[in-house]
Amino acid sequence: MAPLSPASRDEQRRHDAADSLIVYLSEGRKLLEFCKAVINAEEEGDQIGPVLAAAKVMNAGANIAKSLGPITLVERRSRTIVEVIQPPESKTQDLNSRFSKWGPKQEEEVRKVGEIERRLAAIVNARLEQDEAEARAKSKDGPP
Repeated sequence: MAPLSPASRDEQRRHDAADSLIVYLSEGRKLLEFCKAVINAEEEGDQIGPVLAAAKVMNAGANIAKSLGPITLVERRSRTIVEVIQPPESKTQDLNSRFSKWGPKQEEEVRKVGEIERRLAAIVNARLEQDEAEARAKSKDGPP
């Protein structure tokens, strides 16, 4: 058997790496299907364990593909997800908002109504005290 040229040796290694990658990914798929079956089978049991195991299998498969991909000359795309948490808009009112339920006009009206109610309560209390004082004065004087 004639020795292989360097180009054909590289090609053979690429094929071997591609075969290994296919085997790892198919085994990973079988493990994921098993984890899914365990999650669906257990109604009241541990469902977090199989989910974590599936996540680890997926992560391991991704790492294997990442390491064998360049050897096999597989096209690789890498995506990064960046989540930016935006503060809520200060102009909108939500359920647990610190904003008042009314605008400035309604707040002024509520303040005025509250002032009128306090004045009326003071007048009623003063009138009741005056009536009680008159009743006491009559009771001290006695009947005519």
